[in-house]
Amino acid sequence: MLSLWLQQERHENVLATGLLLLPMSLTVGAGSLASGRLTARFGPRPPMIAGLTLAAAGTALLSTAGAGTPTTAILAGSILLGLVSLAMPAMTAAVVGAAGPEHAGVASGTLNAARQSGGALGVALLGSLLGHPPDLRVPLLAATAGYLIAVALAAATVRGTARRLP
Repeated sequence: MLSLWLQQERHENVLATGLLLLPMSLTVGAGSLASGRLTARFGPRPPMIAGLTLAAAGTALLSTAGAGTPTTAILAGSILLGLVSLAMPAMTAAVVGAAGPEHAGVASGTLNAARQSGGALGVALLGSLLGHPPDLRVPLLAATAGYLIAVALAAATVRGTARRLP
């Protein structure tokens, strides 16, 4: 959605759009690397909550963007959104740890399939809310609400250390 908005609403060319999204992509990689260390040290809950909360802040910030929004604000929102990557390895650790060694492959595969399906459905749903001309407010406020629900669920259900399900 953000790339469409940058090109259609802000009239950025393809190269400029890619360069504007590059910091978010780099943040995703850095967040994933940091998540492994944080998960090993603190358990899966803190990185999951931090990543989902930062992503909610990023989508909330980006939801205020318009054609005249300074590039620095767009970069800040997209970098915060990219920090959702703190949650992903922690989520995998929680699921695989809860499943136990004999079910680790099935748990990991199910999580990855759900993540891919959710991503595809999320893009389709939020993209349908983008409108024409593109307006980020509605889809990104919906995404913010989704992230906040995920924060609440992670806080309520994920143990500080992985525990095995019966």
